[in-house]
Amino acid sequence: ILPLLLILLLPLPFSAMAAPSTLSFTGISRVGQAGHGHFRMNTSMLGWQCSVSGQEQIGKLQLPGGDLLAAQWHPVCGKNCALLKLVFRNDTGSERFSGFQDKDFASLKSFLKTHFRTDLVQQEVSTAGWSFGDVVWSHSDLRVNIDGKLGFELPVANVSSSVGKPGSTDLQIEYLADSVALKGGEEMLAEVRLFVPNKTGEYSADALREELQKKNGAALQEKALCVFSQIFFGNPRGKYDVSFHADELHLHGKSATHIVNYNHIGKLFLLDVEALSPQGAKQAIVVGLTHPLKQGQTIHPWLVMYFDDKVMPLDQVPPEMKKDADHKMDTLMTRLLMEKSKKTAIGSMKEFKEKHPQKHSCLLATYKTEKGMFFIGKLSFIYITKPVIWKKWKDVSHVSFSAGMTHSRTFDMTVHLGAGTKVAPLEFKQIDKASLQVTVDCLTKLNVETNGANEVLQRDQVATERQRNINLRLEGSPGPKAKAAAAAGAGLDPEEADKDWEDDDDGSSSSGGSMEDDEEPQKKRAKRS
Repeated sequence: ILPLLLILLLPLPFSAMAAPSTLSFTGISRVGQAGHGHFRMNTSMLGWQCSVSGQEQIGKLQLPGGDLLAAQWHPVCGKNCALLKLVFRNDTGSERFSGFQDKDFASLKSFLKTHFRTDLVQQEVSTAGWSFGDVVWSHSDLRVNIDGKLGFELPVANVSSSVGKPGSTDLQIEYLADSVALKGGEEMLAEVRLFVPNKTGEYSADALREELQKKNGAALQEKALCVFSQIFFGNPRGKYDVSFHADELHLHGKSATHIVNYNHIGKLFLLDVEALSPQGAKQAIVVGLTHPLKQGQTIHPWLVMYFDDKVMPLDQVPPEMKKDADHKMDTLMTRLLMEKSKKTAIGSMKEFKEKHPQKHSCLLATYKTEKGMFFIGKLSFIYITKPVIWKKWKDVSHVSFSAGMTHSRTFDMTVHLGAGTKVAPLEFKQIDKASLQVTVDCLTKLNVETNGANEVLQRDQVATERQRNINLRLEGSPGPKAKAAAAAGAGLDPEEADKDWEDDDDGSSSSGGSMEDDEEPQKKRAKRS
């Protein structure tokens, strides 16, 4: 009886005691969020709130405990301090909180096991300081282990793009930049570059990129609202599968995958390129991004897509659009972009196409060394494809015209920006002179100041008149064959007959000729004399 009484008198371990209904800790930091705050849990919810003055609402986080998938304890925050990592279901990803004491482990473990049926697992962390190791997938995170211990891990829930050339050993991972979170003082991982050696039988960069795309949902097209296959992009150049999701636009290419948040779409254009597009396309959709895409060191603030007359199969058309008569890809793409981004698609001036001699919607021009198309809109102009240039007319001081330096049938156009800008004038060259008058008329209608156009038109008229006179003189003078035939018919030597023709030409003058035209025959007579 005595041993039994002694056992009953001993204090029960904490795990055997009933877990409280609430648990709270102070001085806890959310990894990535500035400041510290309170971490609380009850039987159904868990959350964190910043206690720094002025950031209470910005740094507030609240998640349902039923979505908790796993919990890990990382002793990495200094002596007697640790980090709590919580992994959630439903693409929520993971959250990390630091500032816990070693003594808090028992209470957290009991609470999570009792109310959320989740075990708190202790994770060994490597202190070797290496930046290389073995790739392991842990729930929704990419983990690199060093000698079996955690080296570092990368969350994949917010990956915006994974870029790597097929067969290459380099993989670039970029993350979505949330402007709201950044305003709240949150620190966010922007970019990571990995080197994956291509060894036979081991993990390759291509395999890692494909697995990463599957993990963050970029390649799961079955969840998309609508998918456009193999759309040709002028910028970034290549063919991409474009899929519309609830909050994001996914671009899946051969060597790169990009994710565009609909809130990051700042401008939308629908342009007619049928007459002048070198790709043979008929419509172009141009999307301006407030958060540019990155591909290596190249930044892409604009998306340029080209479309022909292809029609999307009825079974792939979104249900709400199946009743529409027009199922062309460019029409469906424009409607979806307008609906998701809440932006209006802007086109070029109708008057330009109506008055243009060839009924073109734009000017074919050269900017620096790249040929492109210049569209005149009512409030702005846009030049595509490389580079894409967009400016508002209110920021333009004037537009000047000059005769083409390389071709007589072209003119150059220079757009001068306002005095307040530091951007150099934009020079567009080698534009067909047939477009000059309609361009001047449209700019005048838009109250845009122009100069130099009259001089170019007058010079063109003089050149046209001179060419017409030259053509008339050539039509009135017999050719060499006519001279030889006339000489043979008269029984004369062809060279003597040719001399007579030249003498006749020297003695006559054309009403349309100039002094320069008569100098050459006088020189010939001097040599023969």
